[in-house]
Amino acid sequence: MKLAIAICAKNGLRVKARRGHHIELIKKLSFYLNDAEIEILANEMRSKRNWDLYGGGALISSKDAEDYVKWVKEVFQSAEKYFS
Repeated sequence: MKLAIAICAKNGLRVKARRGHHIELIKKLSFYLNDAEIEILANEMRSKRNWDLYGGGALISSKDAEDYVKWVKEVFQSAEKYFS
């Protein structure tokens, strides 16, 4: 989320904490990095987090966690290029 906020700020957008703002941040991150997979996977991660916090728990395997960490590192590498 912090990365998405930074990219929005670079583009003159200001984020306000309102209902659904995480979804909008994910969309903007996907748009500015020109990567549709970001929207899909980040929303999947957001949904699992929300289910874990508010819906009774979610099971995330070690393999899923490893895959998410690898993917997040790739997104940050794309963002580094974007900021350069």
